[in-house]
Amino acid sequence: MHSQLISRRPARKALLAATLLAALAVTAITVLTVGFSQASATSETTVAVQPTEPWTDTGIALSSGQHVTITASGQLNYFGGESVNAVGYKFSQHNCGKFAYQNTPAFTDPGVNCWAMVMRIGTSGPVFPTGNKITLVAPVAGELYLGVNDDFYSDNSGGWTAKIVH
Repeated sequence: MHSQLISRRPARKALLAATLLAALAVTAITVLTVGFSQASATSETTVAVQPTEPWTDTGIALSSGQHVTITASGQLNYFGGESVNAVGYKFSQHNCGKFAYQNTPAFTDPGVNCWAMVMRIGTSGPVFPTGNKITLVAPVAGELYLGVNDDFYSDNSGGWTAKIVH
């Protein structure tokens, strides 16, 4: 009987070791799968860009290095009913250059198309145009804001809807 117990101990140890390894493997696969799923997961947020305000807080806090795509649709009505898409007007179009540099207060960013949709990360970050669609990697962490490159907001109506994949 004693010899039977001795011969079973190595088998029990092997079974215990195999069970432990299997449990560790399952745990490792679960951790890697969950980590990969979280890293590759994206969210989609739709935001109405307020035409009568310089900036609309999207409610999206970006991380540095995060991929973002912003797609705009709709028309902004400005200056008594004229309309434009999110690309706006170039410097040489529709007196844009004159308005952008001579009006007080100045446009949000005089170097960007007039009445274009613009973005920034953080409350004081540099301003960039979005056009109808932009894909970028956030260079810094901060709240994403969308706005109108304009100098007088109270005559605006309509506006853009931005679909943000982040």
